[in-house]
Amino acid sequence: MNNTTVTTCYVKLWGDFHMFVIGICLGFVVFNLNLLIIVTILRTKALHTNTNIFMVSVALLDCLMAMSDFTQGLVYSTEVRFNTNVIHFIDTVLFAIGYSATTLSCTYMAFIAIDRYINIAHPFYYILNITKRRLIVVQLIAWLFGLVYCSVPIILYRDDKYHRYCIASHPPLEYFIIDASLNLIDYVLICICYFRISYLAFRHKKAANARRQQSENLENVFKLRNNRTAARKMKMIS
Repeated sequence: MNNTTVTTCYVKLWGDFHMFVIGICLGFVVFNLNLLIIVTILRTKALHTNTNIFMVSVALLDCLMAMSDFTQGLVYSTEVRFNTNVIHFIDTVLFAIGYSATTLSCTYMAFIAIDRYINIAHPFYYILNITKRRLIVVQLIAWLFGLVYCSVPIILYRDDKYHRYCIASHPPLEYFIIDASLNLIDYVLICICYFRISYLAFRHKKAANARRQQSENLENVFKLRNNRTAARKMKMIS
């Protein structure tokens, strides 16, 4: 093999050195910010809420993506060269991490939206049934799915025919369809949940304004008072 073979995923962005610097800096900043979020939530007991349990997982996924960006900055700089088999393996791993982490992040955003909706629309059901233990089990299942989804390209898409073009920008059709379908389902769930939350907030505000207007209307106040007085008199007579 020719050790100077350049990966097809290499993109020249404002010069070779800039590609290296952008990947390294972006990965470093994103990784540290999300690590700070994770440490803050874990060390602050008041932040151990159901929503923040999901936020920890989202931050972990962002850290994973940051490490991927950091690696891309190293691998796709002109100073690093590998043979074809090695670079195809690296391309496939980075492709798998990027797609699986993005899909799992969208799934967690859908989980957060569903969690908020149930908490607002059905508070008693939420208190009784949505426990931290159950949420952790759901997250473990989601992480297991993400691990399997990430492993599929590493096992199946290392052949040269999948690397005629950059696999990250030209993914296999079946893998792209699954990814797009999962993301579409997540987006639909997110839109439905937040639409329902907005609708409930609108109804609550409308009812609150109606009660306030009724209490500010003196005629309605007198009528309500007279009705209560008449009711008490009728009760005494009977």
